[in-house]
Amino acid sequence: MAAYEKAKQARATRLETEIELMLNKLSKLTPIELQRAEDAAMAYCNEIREQMDYSRVIAHVDMDSFYASVEMRDRPELRDKPIAVGGNSMLCTANYRARQFGVRSAMPGYLAREKCPELVIVPVDMEKYTTVSREFQEVFREFDPDFDMMGLDEAYLDITDLCKDTDPNQIVQQLRDKVVNKVNLTCSAGISINKKLAKVCSDWRKPNGQFQLPGNPSDIATFLETLPVKKMPGVGPITQQKLAALKIETCVELSHKIGEIFALFTANSAECLAESALGAGDNRTNTKHERKSIGTESTFPATNNLSSLREYLKPMAHEISDWLKEHRMRSNTITLVFKDSDFQRGSKAKSSNQGIDEAHSIYQIAIDLLNNILSNRRSLKLRLIGIRGSKLNDMCPRLNNLQLFLEQKPYPIFGSLNTVLEQKTNDDDSCSKSEELGCSKLNNSDELGSSSSKSANHFNKDIEECSKQLIENRNKDNSITILETEQRKDNSIKSSETPDNNDEKLDELRIVESDLNEIKTDHYFNVKTEHQQLACPVCFVIMITTVQSLTEHIDWCLNRRAIASVLATDHSDLDR
Repeated sequence: MAAYEKAKQARATRLETEIELMLNKLSKLTPIELQRAEDAAMAYCNEIREQMDYSRVIAHVDMDSFYASVEMRDRPELRDKPIAVGGNSMLCTANYRARQFGVRSAMPGYLAREKCPELVIVPVDMEKYTTVSREFQEVFREFDPDFDMMGLDEAYLDITDLCKDTDPNQIVQQLRDKVVNKVNLTCSAGISINKKLAKVCSDWRKPNGQFQLPGNPSDIATFLETLPVKKMPGVGPITQQKLAALKIETCVELSHKIGEIFALFTANSAECLAESALGAGDNRTNTKHERKSIGTESTFPATNNLSSLREYLKPMAHEISDWLKEHRMRSNTITLVFKDSDFQRGSKAKSSNQGIDEAHSIYQIAIDLLNNILSNRRSLKLRLIGIRGSKLNDMCPRLNNLQLFLEQKPYPIFGSLNTVLEQKTNDDDSCSKSEELGCSKLNNSDELGSSSSKSANHFNKDIEECSKQLIENRNKDNSITILETEQRKDNSIKSSETPDNNDEKLDELRIVESDLNEIKTDHYFNVKTEHQQLACPVCFVIMITTVQSLTEHIDWCLNRRAIASVLATDHSDLDR
């Protein structure tokens, strides 16, 4: 208890020092500096106002005290008691009865018991919570197949299309009723024009309620006039206290002093606060976020027993390894994180040029780092330990640029050449007339960006067929040679209707051996270049060709209209 309070006081002292320095900086700002900050703030706010989209309807659904609710559902004897999920060292969550006593998440269990002597602490059962989460996600998928799941217990859904003829409140009420019927758990929901405001609204009538903020500028401005800044996502306790020192309590006060914010805070922080003051936020779901790291940690009674600490690290190494292998990634940096008995956090890392994903390698690095830490501070006792993998490398061929892609080993062709050939031979018109391939499949390219119903798989299929046809034409000029990846199987290609035609087309797509180091003249580009074994990251065709030729091929794959134009052009026009 003394160590926890001591660490808490140390954090408070550091914050007081930061606030004092901030106010001192404010007092020394010249009128010119303050005006410059005001101008920058106004320019950014005007830009944000112009970009705000009021047309979407976004719902944020948040399960009510999820872990605790699952335990109360499965153990009826706990329903009328204050309970928390976690351990004596740290709590994950608490039910609403326990919160009335001041018990909250991230609080040490022993401190929570001092606030609430009747508190029942239930051990974490992550496997059970994950299973329940998957069950109610099936309900979310009915309303928005592209919903954004945030952790195990909350999600954003775009219900714009569902609300064309139906009130959004009615749609969300149906969703919440289905969740109750599915898993016998309640959830709260918020409805607004973007994720940020929807999240604020979901907290408005917790637990087991919902609230909608209408999607028009006047209603949003009125709502923000009295909204405390601490309610905005991203404004934590430290930022809240810094804003309070500037006499900023509400979002409207924040907007009035946004110039001071731009003068005192970092650019990123200032811009985020300006967006909060205006109620601006992202309204896209199914956004893909590049994962930067993966980590896990555990708390326990303070100890410096090396054997005990090693036992904590073993399952963590396996958990990190399992995640990396599942996502086909490797980590170049392994970090050991820890918290000592005085609640001071620390870390030590080791990096390598070759990424790792094996549990025994991750575990060995973590042990080496732990030995190094304890050897330098023999009296150090740890109460938390964890492993984090960062600088993640994707083992799949989803590369960000051509140079990274060319450094990788070739990867298999996407789909089967035989399958593509069979599809083409089953339709004589589509095989014999390139204009049909260009028109019937590609004339709708204008709809590609706007049509949400167009399947990505269908798009990839079109690209693959177009690329194969393009390669077939270019092979006639001997400008590209393709590497063989499949053995010919007579019975996989033959068609009872046109067997001779099938054999002829197979010969055109025949993959032949070639010397990778041979210097040839590329007739298409009319320059002497070194041919290499390369693969297109779009259509996944493996070729013996040049970097310049591959770059041109990628351009075709990325532009369906361009591919159609090339395919419709007489073969003699391909020479340059």
